[in-house]
Amino acid sequence: MQYNLSKIKDMCYISVDKTHPEAMQLISIGWVKGTQAAQLKAGDLIMWNYGSIYQVHEVRAERGRVHCISSPIGDKCRYEQKFLPHRKLCILTQQPNKP
Repeated sequence: MQYNLSKIKDMCYISVDKTHPEAMQLISIGWVKGTQAAQLKAGDLIMWNYGSIYQVHEVRAERGRVHCISSPIGDKCRYEQKFLPHRKLCILTQQPNKP
């Protein structure tokens, strides 16, 4: 599944205060809302430190861990990562329409 690059501009992260219960910190971005890895699904966009964005291609649960196959936006290389289900990730969401 290839992500439509023009739609990335409509995606955003949610900034929160560091006291927010779902807060996580990204280097050069700041405090953002984190989502547990157990909620990750194919098609999600994950933002990492310094604003790099990866697209999730496949997610599966195996032996108490979440296995994620993802690639940087615009890159053909794919990487497999393993997370504990409660690990927080910054998943980009659809930007609300502005009036």
